[in-house]
Amino acid sequence: MDDPVWNVQICHGSDEEGYTERSVTFDTYLDAVEFVQDYLDNLDQENRKITAASIKMWCNSASQMIEL
Repeated sequence: MDDPVWNVQICHGSDEEGYTERSVTFDTYLDAVEFVQDYLDNLDQENRKITAASIKMWCNSASQMIEL
């Protein structure tokens, strides 16, 4: 079995532009959580036009996904 890795996918929409998607892979759970926290901390400053957002985080060795 491969070493566990954590994946984070962030999707957000802003009016006519549709959705922007960003996917990142991390070696540890803590790195993935830090990335999500940094994204949320910067959300108000950089993305004022976002109307909807979805954050998904999952591990390649787990059978379930965390959706925020």
